[in-house]
Amino acid sequence: MRNFKIFRIISAFSKEELKEFEYFIKSPYLTSSRDYSLMLKTIYSLAGSAEAIQALKNEEFFGQIFPGKKYSNKTLRNRLNELTGIAKKFIIQKALEKDKEQSDFMLLKGLKERKLPDLFKNEFEKIEEKIDKGIVKSYLGGEIKMLATYVYLENQEYSKTFENYWKSSDYKLAYFLENYFIMMIEFESEKQYGINTEKNIAYDLIGNLKADNFIKTLEERNDDNYLIIFLYYYLYRSFHDLNDEVSYKKYSDLFFSNLNKLTYEQKDGFFGYMISRYFMLSNTGKNEILKEVFKLYDMKLKLGLYSELKAIRYPATAFRDYIVVGLKLKKYKWVENFIKKYSQELPNEIRDAEINMAYTRLHMFREEYDIALQYLNEMKTTNYLYLLDASRIKLRIFYEKSNYEEAFMELDRIKHYIKNNFKKIPLSVRKYSKEFLDIYISLTKARLSPDKKEIDFLHKTIQDSPTLVTKEWLLEKIKEMKIETEQRLRS
Repeated sequence: MRNFKIFRIISAFSKEELKEFEYFIKSPYLTSSRDYSLMLKTIYSLAGSAEAIQALKNEEFFGQIFPGKKYSNKTLRNRLNELTGIAKKFIIQKALEKDKEQSDFMLLKGLKERKLPDLFKNEFEKIEEKIDKGIVKSYLGGEIKMLATYVYLENQEYSKTFENYWKSSDYKLAYFLENYFIMMIEFESEKQYGINTEKNIAYDLIGNLKADNFIKTLEERNDDNYLIIFLYYYLYRSFHDLNDEVSYKKYSDLFFSNLNKLTYEQKDGFFGYMISRYFMLSNTGKNEILKEVFKLYDMKLKLGLYSELKAIRYPATAFRDYIVVGLKLKKYKWVENFIKKYSQELPNEIRDAEINMAYTRLHMFREEYDIALQYLNEMKTTNYLYLLDASRIKLRIFYEKSNYEEAFMELDRIKHYIKNNFKKIPLSVRKYSKEFLDIYISLTKARLSPDKKEIDFLHKTIQDSPTLVTKEWLLEKIKEMKIETEQRLRS
């Protein structure tokens, strides 16, 4: 039997929704008095098992839902399609129950269409008060305000019409500007990946705006309605020019002085932008920036802002970023506490792999190599980034423990892995992985057969590379090798 849409839809319902849907299909308004309960019960018994559905013949399924009746393919398809339509209405209903603003908009629209101005105005006043109290603007908020403008116009209340048109226009423009500057931040972020921004209408607009003058004019109004515009505008400026510390300070001062006015999601998002900007700066070679990133991480956690830890972000999670930054700054105790406290926030699918990799990194940095290898051997993942990370960690540990045979075996293994997963691993990752492996081979050979000229050449190669991963560790090993070579020459 073919896996009809209704099977997939019902498989996605929660246990609570399955019970609610049973009541939902009993409404005569939805079902025209047709009884779908036996069909639904049969579908419930099959949903979630693609094998069972495929093994069942259409005639068998028909016999279960219409016992004693002659098989009709047309009837079967019609009833399944009807039930699918009802399931779609159920999904819409559940979505409306969760989305209060959408429900408010649909109610007001219905009252307007039914020419009930008094009821509309009564509901609108309550809804508008909620809209104006909140700092989060939305597309629907503007549409709700515009609906009121039309109702006042239809009832010839012209002073109210003009007043509300001004309010709705102001709201809609503010909402547009907030989202426009978010777009510009995103486009500025994309530049680091070499994405072409030519013939982009967003850049054409910013190029023809006297944005600074406009923002100053808005600031003079001293109105919190424009706070989010200011924040995104100064963020955009600081992304456009990473060295523009004046704009970044304006943003930072404004953000931290208005934290109590922002929602959880807004605070979380703004912190995210700040961290992204600092990472972009660190990519230009400013490693001291990591201290600022760490401060933001620490502050976020103290404010209870860690929703990004709950998300599966492929290939690298936010959890990994916290660990890497903390270890680079030698905040070992902080990292250990972070793992213990926040690893339970991770999704089940990735938790074990993340924990094992986190402890692997921590023990490696503490030079507890055998413990690090134990955690590494327990890690199970198909994530290419983590497998490459794990390989680099193994190679570093084998170097520290002088296990050269195991190191060369690992080199051979990881080269084959990269070759066999050519399409899966992005070009940029393949490039920096190959660069590390080539340098590692040269480093190991130089350690086994020290030559001052070769070591000096390798030192310069490592120093000059802007993309080399684990650069600090490699430079440290070169420094150790130089000291050993000089001591050997003196003796």
